[in-house]
Parts: sequence; C-alpha cells; structure tokens
Amino acid sequence: MADFYQLSVEDVFKATGSNKDGLSEAEYKKKFLEYGPNELPKESGFKALVFLWGQIKSPLVYILIIASILAFFAGERLDTIIILISVVINIGIGFYQEYSSSQILKRLAEKVRVLALVRRDGGIKEIDSAMLVPGDVVVVKSGMKVPADARLFRTKDLETNEALLTGESSPVKKNNEAISKKTAVADRKNMIFMGSSIERGEGEAIVVETGKDTEIGVIAVLTKESKEEFTPLQEKIGSLGKFLSILVVIATVIIIAVGLFEKFEFYQIFVTAVAVAVAAIPEGLPAAIAVVLAVASKNIFKNNGLVKKLLAAETLGSVSVLLTDKTGTLTEGKMKVEKIISKNESAMLSSLALANEAIIENENGKITVKGEATDKAKLEIFLAGGLDLKKMLEIFPRVNFLPFDSVRKIIASFHSAKNQHGEATQVFISGEPEFILKKSTDFSDKGNVLLECENLAKKGFRVIAAAEEILPVSPNIIMKKSEDELFALVQRPTFLGLAVISDPIRADVKATVKEVRSAGIKIIMLTGDHKLTARTIGQELGFSSENIMEGAELENIPGSKLFSKIKNVEIFARVDPKHKILIAKAWKEKGESVAMTGDGINDAPALKFADIGIALNSGTDVTKDASDLVLINDGLNTIAQAIKYGRTAFDNIKKVVIYLLASSFTEITLVLGSLILRVPLPMTAVQILWTNLVQDGLPNFALAFEKSEDGIMRRKPIRRTDPILDKKAKVLSFSFAAVTDIILLSIFYFLVEKTSFPIEYTRTIIFTALGTSSLFYIFSIKSLDKPIYKTNLFDNNYLLFAVGIGFLIMISAIYAPALNTILKTMPLQAPHVILILILGVFKISLMETIKWFYNRKLA
Repeated sequence: MADFYQLSVEDVFKATGSNKDGLSEAEYKKKFLEYGPNELPKESGFKALVFLWGQIKSPLVYILIIASILAFFAGERLDTIIILISVVINIGIGFYQEYSSSQILKRLAEKVRVLALVRRDGGIKEIDSAMLVPGDVVVVKSGMKVPADARLFRTKDLETNEALLTGESSPVKKNNEAISKKTAVADRKNMIFMGSSIERGEGEAIVVETGKDTEIGVIAVLTKESKEEFTPLQEKIGSLGKFLSILVVIATVIIIAVGLFEKFEFYQIFVTAVAVAVAAIPEGLPAAIAVVLAVASKNIFKNNGLVKKLLAAETLGSVSVLLTDKTGTLTEGKMKVEKIISKNESAMLSSLALANEAIIENENGKITVKGEATDKAKLEIFLAGGLDLKKMLEIFPRVNFLPFDSVRKIIASFHSAKNQHGEATQVFISGEPEFILKKSTDFSDKGNVLLECENLAKKGFRVIAAAEEILPVSPNIIMKKSEDELFALVQRPTFLGLAVISDPIRADVKATVKEVRSAGIKIIMLTGDHKLTARTIGQELGFSSENIMEGAELENIPGSKLFSKIKNVEIFARVDPKHKILIAKAWKEKGESVAMTGDGINDAPALKFADIGIALNSGTDVTKDASDLVLINDGLNTIAQAIKYGRTAFDNIKKVVIYLLASSFTEITLVLGSLILRVPLPMTAVQILWTNLVQDGLPNFALAFEKSEDGIMRRKPIRRTDPILDKKAKVLSFSFAAVTDIILLSIFYFLVEKTSFPIEYTRTIIFTALGTSSLFYIFSIKSLDKPIYKTNLFDNNYLLFAVGIGFLIMISAIYAPALNTILKTMPLQAPHVILILILGVFKISLMETIKWFYNRKLA
C-alpha cells in the first residue's frame, strides 16, 4: 500500500486514477463496487451476548443458583427446577429491557449523517460521506467533519483537530507538500483523517483510504461501539437500589437467624430468605430507567428531534431557560432577496454571487443551490437574473477567498483582473452594512443608507451590503495570503448597494412560544441581526422589547453585575458565540438549567457549555457533534416537544420507582411477621419467586410507555436538584406499603388462627392476593396528580398487555393442576376470589386516598 503522504500530488492522482476535477459518475460506480461504502467496521459478534452476560453477572443470579444447588442436595428436585426457571426468566426480562433500550439508541445514532462536498464530473455535489471512494476529490471547510483519509493538494489557512487519533487537542496546521521520510500520523501535515474536524480555513484533497482502511478504521478499539454510560439519574437510582439492597440483606440475615432460633429447617428458611431478597431488591431499576429514557428519545425523534445521549432525554425535562437563535428556529430559515437597492445592479449581483459560500448542484439539468440560508438567497437572486456563475469565474478566475466569520462580518472573494497598470486583483465583498460603509471612505451618502437600513430593519428585513475593490497587487501574491492578511487588504471598498432579505416567521412559532412560556420556561431570542430587525420580529412573537441589548454591551459589564443587567432582557441583537456563553453562564450561576441553540462552528463551545446544546440540522458537522439534541427541521416546536417528552420521562421514572418500592418489602414483612408471631410461613420460596415475576416483570417495563399527562406543559420546570424519590414519592410508596403489608399479615394471621383451612389453601389466598394486588393499583400510579376516574386507563396498550398477562399467570397458578403441584397451591373458591378482588379494589382506594390527602395539602 502506497504511503500517500510521501508522494507528490501528481503521483497521488495517478495512483488513484483521478484528477483535480474528480471522478466521473461511471468511474465512481466502478470504484464503489470494488471498495464498498465508506463506513467503519461494525462490532463483530452478537452484541446481545454482552447484555446477556451482564445479566448473568448479577449478584442475585448467583444467590439463586446457590439456592438451587442447596435445593438439589436437599432432595427438592422440583424446587431446584423452579428456582432455575426463575433465574432464566429474571435474566430474560433484564436482558430484554437493556437490549431493547440499546437498540432504540442505536437506531437513532444511525440517523446522524456526515455530509461531504465532492467533485464529480467537474461539478461540486453534497453527498453522504458513506458514498465516497478512493479517487474522489473532496472540498473541506471550517466546521466540517473530515469524511475519509485524504491527501491534500490545495490548502488555505487549513487547521484540523485530530484529538480523536492523536490525543492532542491543539489545532494542526496543514499544507500540501510531500514528505520524504516516514512519519507518525500526527506529523503527516499533508493528510487529513476521517473523524477529525476542520477548525479553520479550507482545502481540497483526494480520498486515498475509506472505511476500515482509514487510520481510525485500523485502530481496533475504536471500531467497537462505545458503551452507553449511566446518566446521573441512573447512578442516583442505582445508589438507591444498593442502599435498599443493604437493608434487604440485613432483613434476610434476621429472617435466617430468627428462623433457626424457631427450629425451622436450615434449607427451608434459607431458600425462603433468598426468595424474599430476590423479591425485595429492585434490581431492575437502572434498566427500567434506561428504557424510559430510550422511549423518550424515540418520541422526540418522531417529532423531528434527534437525541444523541440518554443524558439529554433526562435533562430536557428540567430546562428552565431557553436561549434560541432567531434564524431558522423562530423563522423559516428560507431566505429570499426581496429587493436590490443599487445604482449598479449588475456589479451588485456579481458581488452577491462571488462573495458567497453556497454551491450549485446540477443533477440531470436540475439546478439546486445548497449552503447557508443567506448565501443561498444571494446566489439564487443572481441565477434568477439569468446570469452564469461558471462563465463569470472563467472571466474572473478566483485566486483566494475569505470566508464569513462572526468577528469579521464579511465574505470576500479575490479574483484575477487587469487595470491600466497591468495585473491586479478584484475583490467582491458582501456582509454587514455598517462595516462596509465604514470602510467605504469615498462614499458620501452613508447617513441616508444607514437610515434606510434602519427603516428596513424595523420592518423585519435582514440587510446585506455589497461592495467591490480593485487592489494593485498581483494575483500570484494574493494567492499566498492568509485569511488575516486578506482581511487587512480590504481597506477602501466601493459601496455597491443593499440586498433586502426576508425570512418569514414560522407559522407555528407564536403558539409554541406561548406554550413554552406557560411551561414556566424563560425564552430569550438571540440574533446576529440589527437591533431594529430583532425588535420587530420579537414584538410580533410577544417578546418584551423594552430592554434590547446588543452583544457588545455585554463585554463592558462586570461579571458580578451581569445577571442583574440581563435578567429582564428577552432580546439580544448582534451577538456572537462568546456573548452566548456570557448569557448562559449568568443564568446557570443562578441555578437555572439552560438550553441553547446554534448552527455555526463558533457556536460549538457555547453548546457544550449549556446544560443542553441544541444544533440545527442546517448547522455544521462540528456544531452537531458538540450538541445533545439535533433539530431535524430546525423549528422551535421540536424543542418544545423535546422538553415535553423530557418531563414525561421524569414522570414515568417516578412512577416506576413508586410502583417497585410500594411492594418491595411486602414479602419481608410477611415472613418476618410470621416468624415473630410463631405461625407457619405465609408463602413458600417458589411462590415468592412466582409473584416477583408477575409484579416486577412486565408491568414496570410497561410504565415506560405512559403518555404525557394533560397539563404537563403548564407545570413549572423540574429543578435539576429535585430527587426522583421526593417527599410525595416517599409518602405514596412507603405509607401505602406499610398499611397494605400490615393488612395482608393480619389476614394471614386470622386465617391461620381462626379458620380450619389447610395451610396450602391459606398460602394460596395470600399468594394470590400478593401476586394480583400490584396489577390493580398500578392503574392508580398512571397519574400521581389526578384521581383514577379522571385518568384514561386504556391509553397504554403495553400496560394493558402486561396486566392481562399477569392475571393469566396468576389464574394458571391457582387453577392449572400441573402448577398446583409445582407451586403447592390449591384452587380457590368463589368467595375467596371475591375477597381478593375486594382487597385489590381496596388497595386502589388506599392509593387514591393517599394521593388526595397529599395533593390537597399542596393545593
């Protein structure tokens, strides 16, 4: 294999069978058949085995296996089989929960695409990077992810971040010169590598390696799918589970000690204690939460939002401040030049088209303009006039280019030209009117033009100025200039005119802004536009326009006074990314949870700084990489829906926790109580394991699919510090458990002492009451704020299925002869079945009463 970094550019083109104009479509198709998609190798083997092994390693599984071994040597073959079946089912349920949530996230991750600009048949196209092949010529610009390993043949101020490969976060300056000696990856300055990102500048390169043959592809550890880390919430719940497990272990030791003291057989009391421990420990909590968050992520995706991490689904529910860009989020982002104000329209249009970063695609005769919204509008008005960009570039060959920057505020394109003195360079400029007018020293009507800009801004228009300048400098010299040097050359441009651009407000934005505010979220508009444009758009959307602040003003406010100055400001104009960080920091220091939108490469640090970084789908690859949520359609409504499902996830996690804790200690209470009262054990070990499968199997999983409750977007935001097991959750779970456990123990004691029922029959009553009770009161948990009669009991098919299966399993355990033998149960008579049903209804009533008292107290 050639070391492409050691070859000259000509030799690289020869080795790959390509040229500077790229491959033809026919050549591409032939190479694609040979090399296949440009994708990293998928993890080999069956990933499900990893999840399966994770379940097998559970301490509870070890305990059950030990219990089955004891049962085997005690001659209890049937118990041995039942315990082992319980092991398999527990593993199966845990595996299904973890694997299914993992698959949801995996499918969502596959929706993230990296696009590439490639030269094909002499033109530039935007394609999925998976479709690249060796020999393709790619164009790379600031903010892009590098789509494949490629040898550079043209660079301009090009710097990349290769931390993924080398571990060094400092930008690497690139060039196109051949390297004679063997060097490490980090020193190959004429190469760019798949997975790295373009920090600055631009360039062109020829793809030399794709997929598994790239540098990142041959590093085995990076070909494996990264393990999804636990979110802080999962860790907290995991800690809660561990704490409860310690309590259960202590209770189990007490049960064994008391049992032996009361002369119970060691085998019987040990296996019973093990079964109690298995039933009481909420080992499925972290997995259940993963399912809830994965389901929330899936629902957000259905509403055009792509969650990149489980953490985002969790954090979205606590957003209290939303910093949103105007363009593309509040407006449609479909810009159109409504009017050209110029005395030289031809020159004006030329500047708009050439000082432009958009590209033209010609697909079977159909012309499409792709790029940033403002650049697209500028180029489209040029093409609408019947002008030909390709011919213009033949007349004025481009020798250098200055891309837009949030600090410079302009785009400038440098072209070969001639004047009366011979060779010269013509500069075409477009950008912020204030900057261009300030530089246009020979233009005398600045005051009127600025007044016109203000009048247009008041009407909500974006205004772009155009200019040109002739530099008495050879294009050969200009060709070698850096971006900073090019910017310094723009000194005395000739003002050409104004382009008046409209960007309509999205149809659904007014209603969405109202919805976000009713959810207790402060929404703040950020824009790079003129203050008056921002005011007009803001007023139309209901933003307070009393206090509008420009980004530059923030720089002059001491940090200690910043929040007091901005706390009532809802519109910020002329902001750049560093101003966004200042605003976010001020709100975060007051304990608020901040979400922020962005689309440019310079927005990436601000998105990382926010609690939730939200990237527009139209944004750069680097911005999307830094974000937690990608808006597929860029709209504010998607953010509102994401917040709604984040809150729903928080609600459903709380419901799962309450459901599991409400019955966690029932078996301990029954067994320990019976030992203290010196009566027979209320249930056998096998019966306890059976009820555990019914209670903790499908129902808690089904709660992950609960719909959003009515009024969820009229509540105050959830504080980041709010615990899942808050005071309400503790009251609902523990007070309910205490009352129901005592009642069930009392019923058992009464049946043993006051009736002549066989112990097997009495145990069957307790077994059935315990196994079915949660299938009743789970419907009360569907809403923690509303009474059950105001709740839609039939809107969760997963829950209805889980409850139906639960009742079927319990009925089979009572009336199927084979299970009577295995579980040591007896068929129940009708009066006792009615008693159990009444007990189930009582538990619903009890849960509803506790809810009513608590909610009334808060009202």
